[in-house]
This record gives sequence, structure tokens and C-alpha cells, in this order.
Amino acid sequence: MKTLIYLLAASSDSIFHDWCSSVGIETPAARLVTTPESVAGRGVFATEDVEEGDTVIRIPHDTLLHEYNAAVILPEVTKKHKKTRRRYSRRQSRLLRPFGKKYEFAEPSDLWQAEFTQYCLSSLESNNFWAPWIQQWQRDDPMQRLFERNVSPDDENSIIKCIAEIKKDLLPNEDPLKIRAAVDIRLRRLAELKELYGLADSDSSMYGTVISRAIDLGDGTLAVIPMFDMVNHSMNPNLNLSIDFEHEMLDMKATRPIKKGEEMFVSYHDEENQDNEFGSLWSAVQWGIPEAALQIPEPQIASAQIREPQTA
Repeated sequence: MKTLIYLLAASSDSIFHDWCSSVGIETPAARLVTTPESVAGRGVFATEDVEEGDTVIRIPHDTLLHEYNAAVILPEVTKKHKKTRRRYSRRQSRLLRPFGKKYEFAEPSDLWQAEFTQYCLSSLESNNFWAPWIQQWQRDDPMQRLFERNVSPDDENSIIKCIAEIKKDLLPNEDPLKIRAAVDIRLRRLAELKELYGLADSDSSMYGTVISRAIDLGDGTLAVIPMFDMVNHSMNPNLNLSIDFEHEMLDMKATRPIKKGEEMFVSYHDEENQDNEFGSLWSAVQWGIPEAALQIPEPQIASAQIREPQTA
């Protein structure tokens, strides 16, 4: 049975790389592999020895999922989002809100979460060029299971169970009351975003998945970056991300020598938050990353067997 599971997973990994090739993503020294050797069961590994400074992955800017590319690929969805943002602004304004309750948990900086959810769902429905990539996405942690079950912020039993799972599996040293606050905020935020954007209960799973994959590019632009989003997190990353403005590419380069078969990592944290309590809590609830993964003292060396795809 396990053999069959890994054969199916290997096929899925190959499908993903075929998609990368079709959209211009270059992976000269990296490959996505489903293997127990990965810290998360699936990760990106070096297919050859890599020197510090080598580019191992190149990603065209026009493959990124963000609001600017979505405006071109999904213009009707983007128009609806603009109308929703105007309605949100009126609802938040005291002068323009004679009736109705103000949104308390969905801040302006949170609206992208519902919008990205709808970009992804519309991509799958229309089977556009992002669809094969989105179909590859996975997330499995206590917070995601709450999203998938559409748990209400008032469902005390389910929330208590989630807090216990997060403390046991992800944050053994965290105060349960702080975990409770973080969970509560996210459930209430989702409830408000569902009402504002008209998200269905069945959309909650995609919501949880996409918010765990998006990053800030540094200028306030949030994006999900193909291939980058398949690389696992470490506090001792061996890859970093840089932007080649001249060629409109994003480059992932080695920050140290990497051996063939070694898993590649990026850091999901900025330096300010990587060592503090807020960073640990955010990582567990937003991304499902255990506290232990934030305390790796040395780079982790894996020994995955990298099998190159067969050519006809």
C-alpha cells in the first residue's frame, strides 16, 4: 500500500514539473520529491552538487499569483473585488454607515485572503494555466482542519480540541490562552470575509490553504510564487529569493554549498520575527509550522534518492 502511495505521489511530482516547464519555470538543480526523507513528507531537493551563489530555480514574474497578474487573467473576478472593497470602506466609515455592524476582525490588510481564495477557485473552475499548480497544493494541520470543517468561532468543543492539538503537535511551550486568541481571531476573520465576499462554506479549505502559501514581496504586494511555495521552511535556509528586474524573473540562489540529495529550504520569517514568541505563534497558526522547526541548530541533511524523469 505504501509503495502504491509513493508511486502516485511520484506521478504527481512529475506532473508538477511538466507544468513548471510549460510556463517557463527553470529548475536546473532542483526537483520536488514526495519522500519520507523530507521534513514535511514532500520537499525540494538538489539534483546535483550546488555551490554558494548558484541559481537553482528561476521563476518568471508572470507566473506569480497576485492581484496584478490576476487582473489580466481573471478580470471579472478583479472587478468584483473592487466593488467589494468599496462596500467594505462604506461599512467601516462612521459617516457612511448609518446602519449595520462594522467589521471587527477583517482589517483592510486582510482582504487579500478572500480575494486570493476566489482567484484560486475561479482558476480551478475555468481550468486556466494556474489550475494544475493549485491542484498540487496540500496543507494538513489543526488550524486547516478547523477551516475544512467550517467550525464556527462559537463551537467551543472543536476549538478546545484544536488548541490541544496545536499545543501537543506544534507549540508545546506556548500558553493555551494565547493559542486560543490566535485561533479565535482567525475564525472570526474568516466569518467576516465569508459574509463580505460571499464565500461558501466549501471555500474555507481553499482559504486556509492559500493563506499559508502567500508571502509579501517586500513592497506590500502579496503573492503565491510557484515552486518557491513547494520549498519547506527552516531557520537555517540554504536558499534565498531575489528579483531580477531586468529579465522579470525571480531567482532562488544557494546561500551555501548544497550536496546532491540534500533538501532545500527557505525561511518564511523576516529577521525581526524569527526568534520571538509572536513569530512562533504565527508560524503554527498561519502556516502549520511546529515550534521545533524554528529551532533547528544546524542545516539538516537529507539523503533522498532523486530520480530524474524518464524521457521518451
